[in-house]
Amino acid sequence: MDAKKQLYLLKEKNEFSDSENVILSWLCYQLEKNNELSTLNTYLSRACILWLLFCNNENIDEWSGEKFLSVYRDILEQDYNANKKITNDSIKHHDHSDYSSVLAELLTRIHTHAMKEFGLEALPEHLLDGTKKIIHVKAGFISEPHFKFVLNALSNCTELYSQEKNVLICIATIAFRTGLRFSEIQYLKLNNIENSDELWIYVRCTSADNLKTLSARRRIPLGLLLTPDEKIIIKNYLNEKFGQEAYDSTKFAFTLGENQYLPIPGDMIRQTIKSAINQCSDKSKSAFTFHHLRHTALSRLQLIIHRKILNYQNEQNIFWRNSVAWSPEQCDQIYHAILSGHPRGDYWALCKFSGHQSPATTLKNYLHFSDLVAASCMNAGVYQWSYYLINYFSGISLEKINELSNNSTYFCESAYSNAMKEAIGKFTKLVSCTDRAMPNISPIIHKLNIHAIYEIISVLELHHDHSFLQTKYDLNDDIMIDLFSAAVKLSSFKTEKGKSRINSTSRSNLLQPAKLRSHAEQNEFSRLVPKFEVFSEVEIDEFEFLSRYYFLHKNTSNHAIAFNSLELLERFVKILLNFFDAKRIYVELSKVNDLWLKHLPKSISIKMTKSSSGSAKLCILHPENEKVIENYQCNVPSSGAVKDINKYSTPILKNLLFGCVLLRFDSEKIDSWGI
Repeated sequence: MDAKKQLYLLKEKNEFSDSENVILSWLCYQLEKNNELSTLNTYLSRACILWLLFCNNENIDEWSGEKFLSVYRDILEQDYNANKKITNDSIKHHDHSDYSSVLAELLTRIHTHAMKEFGLEALPEHLLDGTKKIIHVKAGFISEPHFKFVLNALSNCTELYSQEKNVLICIATIAFRTGLRFSEIQYLKLNNIENSDELWIYVRCTSADNLKTLSARRRIPLGLLLTPDEKIIIKNYLNEKFGQEAYDSTKFAFTLGENQYLPIPGDMIRQTIKSAINQCSDKSKSAFTFHHLRHTALSRLQLIIHRKILNYQNEQNIFWRNSVAWSPEQCDQIYHAILSGHPRGDYWALCKFSGHQSPATTLKNYLHFSDLVAASCMNAGVYQWSYYLINYFSGISLEKINELSNNSTYFCESAYSNAMKEAIGKFTKLVSCTDRAMPNISPIIHKLNIHAIYEIISVLELHHDHSFLQTKYDLNDDIMIDLFSAAVKLSSFKTEKGKSRINSTSRSNLLQPAKLRSHAEQNEFSRLVPKFEVFSEVEIDEFEFLSRYYFLHKNTSNHAIAFNSLELLERFVKILLNFFDAKRIYVELSKVNDLWLKHLPKSISIKMTKSSSGSAKLCILHPENEKVIENYQCNVPSSGAVKDINKYSTPILKNLLFGCVLLRFDSEKIDSWGI
């Protein structure tokens, strides 16, 4: 298979992050323009890798144009090869004299493509000369009926279990009503939510979310902004959190799974809600992003500021009913509680509520009804202007004004009103609103991977209804039964002393390893999952050796694995070097085995011990090994003896192998390993 076909196949798999998909799409676009592969290789080595280095695993669909501009200039500034020349023919049409200008051109090309295909914000300036460009705002407003469709889609989605549905609905509702940023909701803790009818939310700086600016610190009256039905849903969710026996105010408000001290996985939540919004829309699949919930909430509050001029009490006002779900009384309460009283005006109050430093950001990027508000004010105005002003603002010719005014300096509204409103009519047209039937949301079939294996085993072990999993992953009963049976067999592996090799018997869920506790471990696990999946599919013999040896020699007392054979140890280490940094592969050798030293890679961490057992022990060091050891030593009481710790291992390998074994091998194969 040639390189072009492989590139297109990668694009079709759709298994990459947003940033990776941008680069894949751009490279495919360059191929369509008949660029050579050598040209693409130049692009990839010069600009694409740098782009991914700074943008990958970031929420680029929520970045502003200013944010992209700042990141690109950081790329240009920090690149050590900035003074290198490029003479590749692929850029022969551009008269660039140094590497920086060429790199800036390539970054601009990538970004322009991403704007068209992925809807990213435009750059406000050119990268090098600082010339201002026309500001592009990725505007979007989600109507009240549209949002009801979204909640209905999430509630009836067969791919999600009940806990996921509750969390998704609560997060979407809070973002839709308050305009909180996703990170502000993601890292919200229980002690930041007032347990009262008002449900005040205190947005504060935390170790997990350092906020964007000091102005982002604020308090939000969540209870006041919810509709009665929404308030019941949110309060039921929070009351369950507040009422738990092991209640701890430092726990995150929105979590999935057992560990309440880890925030929700951002990509999963954001992408699921984004998908629901777009499936319920007539727009293209990528038209809306999660951040448009914030756009909607702030634009709606702009309507509240001008509610009287917009005739908000008129029940026949279709635009208002589709844009605002609050009663006239609630609109007045929201205005007086949030949007009034600021000494510099209502828009400063809205700016403070939004967490912006000045109304300029709010007006420029988030308030999408400014033209409508201005037009409504103009339509409602009583004009006593001279005909020179009327000519300037309306475009009505002086001859027409003279004709209407009977040559007087001023004239009454009745004489020119119709002509005036006809002239500005193109700016004052009402937004058209049409009713639409509930869309039919078709289920998405997800790929069976390691993450899916853990989800399935969790549901089966807890004896929950698993029918939604069969729809989500297109599985039948036979596959589910064999998967559960394989997990049971793998978890039943015992040591010579009869102890479990996988889990301690004190744990409640014995069919799978404990979840990784630190963010560093979780991030590394997510990064290694696709690599392990490819390895287990392509290098099946090596994968079976790695898995079989690991689970036949592992025990629950520590993460180290014993080796009595140099050949097996060499083979094991060689495989691990494909996934882990060499310094994190830690091997303890006894003096008896000192001859093994010259056969092992010098780059790995090796410690010689006084043991005479004749065996070696291997473990994987924690991704933040030094930091963990430092924290341990700092937290030991001064009166206590500090235990000598020179390493801190991680169970990442166990978690990866467990999920991958169940993904690749059936229960019969695992049973054949001889246990």
